[in-house]
Amino acid sequence: MKRRVPLWLAMIGVLLPLWSFPAWGQEKVTIKLGVVGGPDSATNWSSMQLKRLVEERSKGQVEIQVFHSGRLGKDEVVIEGMRAGTHQMSSIGSPVPALVRQFGIFDLPFLFPNRAFVQKFQDSPLGQELLQLLPEKGLIGLGFWELGFRVITNNVKPIYAPKDMAGMKIRVPSSPIRMKMFQVYGANPSVLSYSELFSALQQGVVDGQENPITSIFEAKFYEVQKYLSLSNHVYTPSFPLVSKKHWDRWPSNVQKLILEAAKEVEVMTKKQGDEWDKERLVFLSKHLKVNETDFNAFQSASAVVYKELGKLIDQNYVDRVVEWVRANK
Repeated sequence: MKRRVPLWLAMIGVLLPLWSFPAWGQEKVTIKLGVVGGPDSATNWSSMQLKRLVEERSKGQVEIQVFHSGRLGKDEVVIEGMRAGTHQMSSIGSPVPALVRQFGIFDLPFLFPNRAFVQKFQDSPLGQELLQLLPEKGLIGLGFWELGFRVITNNVKPIYAPKDMAGMKIRVPSSPIRMKMFQVYGANPSVLSYSELFSALQQGVVDGQENPITSIFEAKFYEVQKYLSLSNHVYTPSFPLVSKKHWDRWPSNVQKLILEAAKEVEVMTKKQGDEWDKERLVFLSKHLKVNETDFNAFQSASAVVYKELGKLIDQNYVDRVVEWVRANK
């Protein structure tokens, strides 16, 4: 005779998976996430959204402690720390291509016309291919967050075309690709860490720099610069990264929760990015002389850049991405 299962017992079987997250029977997981950006930076905002989602959904059993303003170290220090296991998590932009050269695809000038197209690429197999290159470097990539389209500021004169940068001392991040790009444009680029940039501009060590509008706003570069040129030459994501040594120790449900939350933040940051640019450009225009740039002049100069940078990234990968862009524009 077949025994009938009581309704209340059947309902427990249905509901138990929904209750299982806060009842792991395991120790609380605490994660330290460090970013170099300040409290108003895109990286700190994204990190705080991740913290909120993860802590709410884990009922506090996973805690993310966010440290902004480089309190856990410079980007380069944090990357190496994550690889060694002394740091746990971060969100880092320009220094990543120095470690995994294919990430330099985001340094190719004028490749992506807008954020919607950037998101489409990041979701594509070619975009996801980048994340698969990180584990062998001791890192886990959670996706692509927002930094933004880069513009140029300086203390010398407005920049309308590459020729206006001739001999100008421009700070670039630790990226051989960005260094080569500004050399081709005629500037005299030099590498400085983000945390040293304000004082370098203030003391005249460099004439100018290039960063997204949000970074220029939050770091208050407008206090030590005169001109802002809307070149939008490169779109730079921020890459949320986790130390593989720590990741491998976390339970699978913690990994799944963090991955899903990070993807939600990725979509949120793209929408937020357009709003930030509009709002903060209004503010910056009160402190800096703002000008549009000659797109055709920059694009023409960039043809040389593509030939040079293909060797620094991965020519096969560059060719496949450029073909994808042509097919999907």
